Amino acid sequence: MSFDWMADEPDEPNSRRAAIVAAVGLLVLILVIAIFVAGPIKHLFGSGGDYSGNGTGSVTIVINPGDSATTIGN
Repeated sequence: MSFDWMADEPDEPNSRRAAIVAAVGLLVLILVIAIFVAGPIKHLFGSGGDYSGNGTGSVTIVINPGDSATTIGN
């Protein structure tokens, strides 16, 4: 009995090339989608507006000994 159909044969060059083309195409598609999605949500991750001048008033921040980062942040 012969098991030729189970022999480890290298992939055909055409199927390997097709897999590479498909992978590159998928990568390009993901990049294009990321560019279009990044535009509308970019403002969510940016910094606030910059204001000119020195500002007015003063702010005093008191950190007591033993305060946790959560307490300081609040």
